[in-house]
Amino acid sequence: MEKDKMIKSIRMDQKIYYAPHKDIKQSDKGQIIHMLMRNDMYLYYDQPKSWEVEAPIDFVYKNEETVLRSDAMFQLHGEFHFLEVDNTRDMKANREKINKYKALAPLIFQNYNHTPTLIWYTVSERRRELLKDICEKKGVKNIVMSLSDL
Repeated sequence: MEKDKMIKSIRMDQKIYYAPHKDIKQSDKGQIIHMLMRNDMYLYYDQPKSWEVEAPIDFVYKNEETVLRSDAMFQLHGEFHFLEVDNTRDMKANREKINKYKALAPLIFQNYNHTPTLIWYTVSERRRELLKDICEKKGVKNIVMSLSDL
């Protein structure tokens, strides 16, 4: 099937097969890892029925209309959870995302009477510690996991 270009593969710790897609190039290993990590969380949280991938959330941030796209959004026990997968993003971009979630949290509380949870899933223990620290300092309700936690 691989020879006939019906499936493609990359080698990580093991060979990973995937259906070819026009938006994914063979060389884009980071995007494939990102999708696999998002899928890890989908399975970890028992395949939530409300799971939405990159659903846009429009709100005002720093006096401007902004769109926040989490890697996935779902409800667990009636509360919103936002997933961010961190495999290549620089920490400055992560800080800005955390700031946006901090601004979004009071709006969700006002409309749904709960504080949402920001879930980070990252590749290393060091990044896990950094993300946890930033969330805690900003007062953002969070769960931060690394690959070694699963």
